[in-house]
Amino acid sequence: VEGVYPKYVCSAKGAYVTCDGTEYLDFSCALGAVILGYGFEPVTQAVIKVAKEGNLFNLPHKSETQLAEIIVDMIPSAEKVRFLKTGSEACAAAVRIARAYTGREKIICMGYHGWHDWCQYTADDCTRGIPKQNVIRADHGIDLKGLFKKHDKKIAALIMEPYIWKELPQQYLRDLMRLCEQSGTVWIFDECITGFRTKKHSAQAHYKITPDLTVLSKAMANGLPMSCVCGKADLMDVLKKDVFVSGTFNGDLVGIAASIVTLTFLRENPVAEHIWTVGGKLQGSFASMIAKPGLVDKIKVDGVPCRPRFIFDSNALKCLFWQECFKRGLMLDDAQFTSWAHKTPELDKTLEAMRGAMRIVHKYLDEPESVLEGEVCSEDFK
Repeated sequence: VEGVYPKYVCSAKGAYVTCDGTEYLDFSCALGAVILGYGFEPVTQAVIKVAKEGNLFNLPHKSETQLAEIIVDMIPSAEKVRFLKTGSEACAAAVRIARAYTGREKIICMGYHGWHDWCQYTADDCTRGIPKQNVIRADHGIDLKGLFKKHDKKIAALIMEPYIWKELPQQYLRDLMRLCEQSGTVWIFDECITGFRTKKHSAQAHYKITPDLTVLSKAMANGLPMSCVCGKADLMDVLKKDVFVSGTFNGDLVGIAASIVTLTFLRENPVAEHIWTVGGKLQGSFASMIAKPGLVDKIKVDGVPCRPRFIFDSNALKCLFWQECFKRGLMLDDAQFTSWAHKTPELDKTLEAMRGAMRIVHKYLDEPESVLEGEVCSEDFK
C-alpha cells in the first residue's frame, strides 16, 4: 500500500524484516526464494567461507559436482545438471535444449516462465519491446489434445508449472505426458516455485511423474541467486555439441555453496511438511474469519498450503486488509509463502493481526477507500 508500506527494507532475520527501525513479520519470503528463513546461519557461514577463499574461477570447482550429485539424488528427472543464476535463464535454456533436440520451434507454455522474450509473458500493458514468438499460451487444466493435433510434429516443448494455485489431477498430468511421448515433444517442468516447497522435494516426485527436463530456482539457495536446468542425459547432452548455454557467473560458488547447505538441510529435515502444515492452518483460520455475512461474498481463500492466497473482490478492500495487518506488525503480499522460520509463535501473531485487520475490513466493507491511508496498490513483478 503506497504511502503505508515502507519503501525499503533494512535487514531481515528468520521470519522478520526490519524497516525504518521497526520489525515486521513477513510472509513474502522474497517471492518464495527464502525457504529456511532470512539470514539462516549455516547458509551465511558457507557464503562467508566462499567469499574468503574465492568464488569465481575459469576452471570448474569440485563443489559444482557435489551440488549436481545432490540434485540428481533429490529430483527424479535429473540425470545431468547445468547451473545458471535465475529462473528466467534456466527456462530459456530448457527451451533451447528442447528446440535443438527436436529440431522444432513451437513451444506451449502453461504458467509463468520468466521475463525473456521467448515466453512473451505480459503484465497489464507491458508488451513493448517484445517481438512475436513461436509460442502458444495455454491455461492449466485445459485439454491439449486439440492443440497437439493442430500442430502435430511441430511442437518442440510443453513447458509448465506442475501446479500454481490449485493442484492438478494426477491423471491430467499423465495424459499430458502421453501426448508428449506420442508426438515426440519434450516435456519440461518449471519447478522454480514448486521445487523444494513440495513434499518429496518436487512436484514430480509428489505426483510420481517424471518429465524430460526440469527447471529449479528460488528456494534452492535460500535467497541467493541460483538456478539450474536438469533432466535426461540424452537431452542434456546436446549442450556438449552445438548448443550454447553459458554465462560468466554460472559457476559462482556463492550460490553453489548456499545451495549445498540449503538442499542438505532440506534432505535431512521435514521442511516441506512443516511449511504445508503452517500454510494449511493459515488457510483454515482465514476461512473461519471470513465465514460471516458480507465477508464470505467478497473474500476467498485460494492457493496451496505452501503458497496461500487471499482474494478480495476489489483492490481497495485488499489494500485495506494489508494496511491494517501492517499496522499490527504483519507484512503481506499478493501471494504468501510459508517457511521453516514460521513457527507456532509466528502463526499465532499472524492470526491475531489478521483478526484485528478483518474487524476493520468488515466495518468498512462497502467503503474501504474512506479509511485507506495510502494509494491503492498495483501488482508488480520481479
